[in-house]
Amino acid sequence: MSKSNSSKYEKYGRKWYEEHKEYHREYYREYDKNLKRNAIYLLMDHSGKILYVGKTSNLYRRIKNHVNHNSNLKLNKQIFNELKLHWEYAYADAVNSNEELLYIESYLINKFGRDNELLNEYEPYQNKFKKIDGLRRMQLEEIAEDLVFKKYNMSLIKNKLN
Repeated sequence: MSKSNSSKYEKYGRKWYEEHKEYHREYYREYDKNLKRNAIYLLMDHSGKILYVGKTSNLYRRIKNHVNHNSNLKLNKQIFNELKLHWEYAYADAVNSNEELLYIESYLINKFGRDNELLNEYEPYQNKFKKIDGLRRMQLEEIAEDLVFKKYNMSLIKNKLN
Protein backbone atom coordinates (compact mmCIF):
# COMPACT_ATOMS: atom_id res chain seq x y z
CA MET A 1 0.00 0.00 0.00
CA SER A 2 1.37 3.39 -0.90
CA LYS A 3 2.03 6.05 1.68
CA SER A 4 -0.76 8.27 0.37
CA ASN A 5 -3.32 5.43 0.63
CA SER A 6 -2.33 4.62 4.22
CA SER A 7 -2.66 8.28 5.28
CA LYS A 8 -6.12 8.36 3.62
CA TYR A 9 -7.15 5.37 5.74
CA GLU A 10 -5.73 6.95 8.88
CA LYS A 11 -7.69 10.15 8.23
CA TYR A 12 -10.86 8.16 7.57
CA GLY A 13 -10.31 6.10 10.74
CA ARG A 14 -9.79 9.19 12.90
CA LYS A 15 -12.82 10.89 11.38
CA TRP A 16 -14.98 7.78 11.91
CA TYR A 17 -13.76 7.45 15.50
CA GLU A 18 -14.54 11.09 16.27
CA GLU A 19 -18.05 10.72 14.82
CA HIS A 20 -18.75 7.56 16.87
CA LYS A 21 -16.76 8.31 20.02
CA GLU A 22 -19.75 8.97 22.26
CA TYR A 23 -21.52 5.80 21.12
CA HIS A 24 -18.47 3.69 22.00
CA ARG A 25 -18.04 5.37 25.36
CA GLU A 26 -21.67 4.66 26.24
CA TYR A 27 -21.40 1.07 24.97
CA TYR A 28 -18.35 0.35 27.14
CA ARG A 29 -19.88 2.11 30.16
CA GLU A 30 -22.92 -0.16 29.84
CA TYR A 31 -20.73 -3.22 29.20
CA ASP A 32 -18.62 -2.45 32.29
CA LYS A 33 -21.73 -1.87 34.41
CA ASN A 34 -23.09 -5.31 33.46
CA LEU A 35 -19.80 -7.00 34.27
CA LYS A 36 -19.69 -5.48 37.74
CA ARG A 37 -22.96 -6.87 39.05
CA ASN A 38 -23.41 -9.28 41.92
CA ALA A 39 -23.90 -12.78 40.57
CA ILE A 40 -24.15 -16.38 41.66
CA TYR A 41 -22.66 -18.90 39.26
CA LEU A 42 -22.70 -22.66 38.91
CA LEU A 43 -20.28 -25.06 37.25
CA MET A 44 -22.28 -27.91 35.75
CA ASP A 45 -21.58 -31.05 33.77
CA HIS A 46 -23.37 -32.12 30.57
CA SER A 47 -26.14 -33.87 32.53
CA GLY A 48 -26.95 -30.75 34.56
CA LYS A 49 -25.28 -31.96 37.75
CA ILE A 50 -24.02 -29.01 39.79
CA LEU A 51 -20.34 -29.33 40.63
CA TYR A 52 -19.56 -25.92 42.10
CA VAL A 53 -21.41 -22.87 43.43
CA GLY A 54 -19.74 -19.47 43.54
CA LYS A 55 -20.42 -15.76 44.00
CA THR A 56 -18.81 -12.75 42.42
CA SER A 57 -19.15 -9.07 41.75
CA ASN A 58 -17.49 -9.43 38.30
CA LEU A 59 -18.61 -12.56 36.46
CA TYR A 60 -16.21 -12.38 33.50
CA ARG A 61 -13.16 -11.87 35.70
CA ARG A 62 -14.14 -14.62 38.15
CA ILE A 63 -14.78 -17.29 35.53
CA LYS A 64 -11.61 -16.27 33.74
CA ASN A 65 -9.72 -16.74 37.03
CA HIS A 66 -11.20 -20.22 37.41
CA VAL A 67 -10.17 -21.34 33.95
CA ASN A 68 -6.70 -19.80 34.29
CA HIS A 69 -5.97 -21.79 37.48
CA ASN A 70 -6.26 -18.74 39.76
CA SER A 71 -8.71 -20.51 42.04
CA ASN A 72 -9.18 -23.71 43.97
CA LEU A 73 -10.74 -25.33 40.87
CA LYS A 74 -8.11 -27.04 38.77
CA LEU A 75 -9.54 -26.81 35.26
CA ASN A 76 -7.80 -27.15 31.95
CA LYS A 77 -9.08 -27.41 28.40
CA GLN A 78 -8.90 -31.22 28.36
CA ILE A 79 -10.87 -31.66 31.61
CA PHE A 80 -13.37 -28.98 30.59
CA ASN A 81 -14.03 -30.62 27.21
CA GLU A 82 -13.97 -34.25 28.41
CA LEU A 83 -16.53 -33.59 31.12
CA LYS A 84 -18.50 -31.22 28.86
CA LEU A 85 -18.62 -28.62 31.60
CA HIS A 86 -20.41 -25.30 31.37
CA TRP A 87 -21.12 -22.30 33.58
CA GLU A 88 -24.51 -20.87 34.42
CA TYR A 89 -25.11 -17.58 36.21
CA ALA A 90 -27.82 -15.43 37.69
CA TYR A 91 -27.53 -11.78 38.66
CA ALA A 92 -28.44 -11.00 42.26
CA ASP A 93 -29.17 -7.28 42.05
CA ALA A 94 -31.46 -7.30 45.09
CA VAL A 95 -28.49 -8.10 47.34
CA ASN A 96 -27.14 -5.16 49.33
CA SER A 97 -23.73 -6.38 50.50
CA ASN A 98 -21.00 -8.93 49.99
CA GLU A 99 -22.13 -10.66 53.20
CA GLU A 100 -25.65 -11.09 51.82
CA LEU A 101 -24.24 -12.48 48.57
CA LEU A 102 -22.09 -14.87 50.62
CA TYR A 103 -25.22 -15.91 52.53
CA ILE A 104 -26.98 -16.79 49.27
CA GLU A 105 -23.92 -18.70 48.06
CA SER A 106 -23.77 -20.66 51.34
CA TYR A 107 -27.51 -21.32 51.20
CA LEU A 108 -27.18 -22.76 47.68
CA ILE A 109 -24.07 -24.80 48.57
CA ASN A 110 -26.04 -26.38 51.40
CA LYS A 111 -29.11 -26.87 49.21
CA PHE A 112 -27.28 -28.44 46.26
CA GLY A 113 -24.64 -30.13 48.40
CA ARG A 114 -27.18 -32.57 49.81
CA ASP A 115 -27.65 -34.30 46.45
CA ASN A 116 -24.32 -33.61 44.73
CA GLU A 117 -20.67 -34.00 45.51
CA LEU A 118 -19.83 -30.33 45.19
CA LEU A 119 -16.29 -29.11 44.84
CA ASN A 120 -17.23 -26.53 47.49
CA GLU A 121 -17.11 -27.61 51.07
CA TYR A 122 -20.46 -28.22 52.73
CA GLU A 123 -20.68 -26.24 55.93
CA PRO A 124 -23.50 -25.11 58.18
CA TYR A 125 -24.23 -21.50 57.35
CA GLN A 126 -27.00 -20.57 59.77
CA ASN A 127 -24.68 -19.36 62.56
CA LYS A 128 -22.06 -17.69 60.36
CA PHE A 129 -24.05 -14.58 59.46
CA LYS A 130 -24.80 -12.83 62.73
CA LYS A 131 -25.23 -9.38 61.12
CA ILE A 132 -28.14 -10.57 58.94
CA ASP A 133 -31.40 -10.65 60.89
CA GLY A 134 -34.01 -13.38 60.58
CA LEU A 135 -36.37 -11.48 58.28
CA ARG A 136 -33.56 -10.56 55.86
CA ARG A 137 -32.35 -14.19 55.88
CA MET A 138 -35.81 -15.30 54.81
CA GLN A 139 -35.82 -12.67 52.06
CA LEU A 140 -32.36 -13.78 50.86
CA GLU A 141 -33.42 -17.43 50.80
CA GLU A 142 -36.43 -16.43 48.71
CA ILE A 143 -34.12 -14.50 46.37
CA ALA A 144 -31.88 -17.58 46.12
CA GLU A 145 -34.85 -19.81 45.28
CA ASP A 146 -36.06 -17.38 42.61
CA LEU A 147 -32.73 -16.98 40.79
CA VAL A 148 -33.02 -17.76 37.09
CA PHE A 149 -29.76 -19.15 35.77
CA LYS A 150 -28.57 -18.60 32.19
CA LYS A 151 -25.80 -20.39 30.35
CA TYR A 152 -22.57 -18.36 30.28
CA ASN A 153 -21.13 -17.61 26.84
CA MET A 154 -17.75 -19.36 27.03
CA SER A 155 -16.61 -17.93 23.70
CA LEU A 156 -15.63 -14.81 25.67
CA ILE A 157 -12.83 -16.75 27.38
CA LYS A 158 -12.52 -20.07 25.52
CA ASN A 159 -9.10 -19.21 24.11
CA LYS A 160 -7.89 -18.67 27.70
CA LEU A 161 -8.34 -22.34 28.60
CA ASN A 162 -4.96 -24.09 28.74
